[in-house]
Amino acid sequence: MTEMISETPAYVWVLLGFLLAGGWKSRKIHVISWKLLLVMPSIMFLWSLYTMLTYHGSISFCLWAMSITMGIWLGSLTVRLLNLRFDKQKKLIEIGGQWTPMILSISIFSLRYFLGAIHGFYPELTKTPALLALENIATLVSGMFAGRLLGYWKRSKTIPHSDLAKT
Repeated sequence: MTEMISETPAYVWVLLGFLLAGGWKSRKIHVISWKLLLVMPSIMFLWSLYTMLTYHGSISFCLWAMSITMGIWLGSLTVRLLNLRFDKQKKLIEIGGQWTPMILSISIFSLRYFLGAIHGFYPELTKTPALLALENIATLVSGMFAGRLLGYWKRSKTIPHSDLAKT
């Protein structure tokens, strides 16, 4: 365990700090731009596709597609009841506080860290069904980030404009 932690690149700990800070901020009402909101789902989407194809080949694409689709659906469900306001002119969203982003961030970090460690320390396990299953769970969680974004976008179509500069 000590070897695994000591061989972890510094950027991984910076990433963990970024994820924890974002999750902590999300527990309270906050305003975020659409551009910034797009970053995490895009990275998670591409990372999940890259790792699946790199370690399990193109044969795993159907499993990836099913997992990402399921994650998008589940993620969109997590925003259905949130208190949201949209500043459509400034392209800002006010999101009610919740712990879901923190849970998703810790989940994806833990899964990706574990999978990365397995690929690094035990490459012979890379092609096993158990690791393929874990990759699909990580893909599902990655899809949840995209699903939340989709849920926000859908809700923005039905919720009237609010001037968030006045709040």
